[in-house]
Amino acid sequence: MSPSLEDIASKLVILTARVDKAETRADNADARLVEADARTAKVEADNASLRERTTGVEANNAAVRSENADLKAEIEVLRAKVGKGPNAAADDGELMMRYSSRWRALLFVGGCTSTVFGVYGYAHNDERLSWFSVTLWAFSSVCLFGAAFGNPRNSRSWKEKLFIGICGLLFGVAALFEGLQLIAVVKNQATFNLGWTLVVGGITLMIVMPPAFIGANHLYSKLPDRHVSNTVKTTFKSIPQIAGSTLFVASASTRCLMKANLNDEPVAETCGNPTMPSFLVSVFLMFAWFLGYLIPPLLTGKTITWTDVMAIRMSKVEGTQFMLFGTLATFTLILFANTNEDGGDFNLFLQYLTAGFFITIISLFSLVIYESVAKPLLFPSNKTSNHELTTNPDSFNVNDTGALSIGSV
Repeated sequence: MSPSLEDIASKLVILTARVDKAETRADNADARLVEADARTAKVEADNASLRERTTGVEANNAAVRSENADLKAEIEVLRAKVGKGPNAAADDGELMMRYSSRWRALLFVGGCTSTVFGVYGYAHNDERLSWFSVTLWAFSSVCLFGAAFGNPRNSRSWKEKLFIGICGLLFGVAALFEGLQLIAVVKNQATFNLGWTLVVGGITLMIVMPPAFIGANHLYSKLPDRHVSNTVKTTFKSIPQIAGSTLFVASASTRCLMKANLNDEPVAETCGNPTMPSFLVSVFLMFAWFLGYLIPPLLTGKTITWTDVMAIRMSKVEGTQFMLFGTLATFTLILFANTNEDGGDFNLFLQYLTAGFFITIISLFSLVIYESVAKPLLFPSNKTSNHELTTNPDSFNVNDTGALSIGSV
């Protein structure tokens, strides 16, 4: 049975609709292709523009690099010119901390003053010069401290270690020859006892001070650059003040020694007072300066709370140091109050005070050197204490110059 015309017509309609739909899809596809071509052209144009910009940036970078190279060359030339000048300073980047080689040399000469008087007095059997050596020992010690700690960044070179060791050795050499001369005099028991005290102390200082100086400089060299720089600058600025103070205190004993007639009586009877009290007072000033300027940089980062300060709450070691320093200050005050500038005998009371002073300062010095220098070198520890792991608004820490800075830790 053949299909009817109606069936054929309906199929034609369906086919026509399908063809129209296909043509519509083709038109849409063509439109999309045109749009894609337009986008591709735009992207290519953008890429070309970016390539042009990149080329320009690269050209600018090349020009900047060329200018930087020229500037670096000019800077090196200027540095070379400045380095050859009489007032040339060390490169801040290197931080060799040669604060001033001439000043260090001058301080070293000042540090030799007591040693020269002591050796010359012993060689020529001159008691007056030996007592001058005793009087100027604190001044020479301050100068030796300044000379030894003027270049911690270069403290690992053998030349610097040798220089530092010599500075430490001179501490004991002066005391040794002072004591030998006083023992040789043997005009009274006080002079004899003081002589042996200086001999034993001098030998001890000759053994202890060189490694202590080298070790302290080694610890300084490990500090951050800013801390080392501030420490050296602060120390050098303080030296004229403390050196002048020790000389002023020694002036009374110097006047008495210049007027004394040593043919009749020994120095201990004519100028024992003010010579010994003035000597011990100047030693206390020097030691207080040492504790205030040279030790605090080694305590950088240590955290303390105001509650601990106000309650005087401290460790056993800190408490012992506090008590010893208070005792030393008391001895110094009594000695200063009993100073007779017109000249007098080194009586038994002053001898007892001197013995107590020496025992106290030796104990305190030994404890400070062990805690601040020997212990960090012999028993290094990278552990962080508990107070450094917490934040406490009531705390403050020791900064690079040893001052106290308030804030959270």
